Amino acid sequence: MHEIEERILEYLKEADEPKSISDIRTELSLSDKAVSVHMRNLVGNGKIIVVGAERRKYYIANNQGVAAADFDKLKTKSLEILVPAKAASDEAKEEIDVLRKEIKNMYANMISIMAVFVAIFSIVFAGGNFLFQSVNETWSMHTLIAFGAAEVGIIIAILIMLWAIKKFLNK
Repeated sequence: MHEIEERILEYLKEADEPKSISDIRTELSLSDKAVSVHMRNLVGNGKIIVVGAERRKYYIANNQGVAAADFDKLKTKSLEILVPAKAASDEAKEEIDVLRKEIKNMYANMISIMAVFVAIFSIVFAGGNFLFQSVNETWSMHTLIAFGAAEVGIIIAILIMLWAIKKFLNK
């Protein structure tokens, strides 16, 4: 192995993190050409491993003696592990979304049932109160119209409330 390659390899072995060509060139005071030629040799021989980034490549020492072809196998093996894990994660997210929708529907149903009970009690209470107050008075058409208007008003208010609950829960 060439002396420059040994220096590069030793630098990468001692490094705490992956290094760029610029880092290596600066630290070892080498020319661009020398670094690129020797880095190509070291990568080809499997002495160092390229850790890809979008715009810039980083390098680490291959302390485990993994050849370049073996490194590709390791990447493939890690994908074999990661892909099913990702799929399981996606399935779990879908199940969570389904459960959230079911819980939301349960809330909507409970609130709707409570609104119906409130409506029934309101109608009964309003009717009873109206009849109680009108016991001493004589029944007339005006009394009946007022009673009907009160009951219809309560029913309309409850229907509006049920509609608003449904709109709120379907957001």
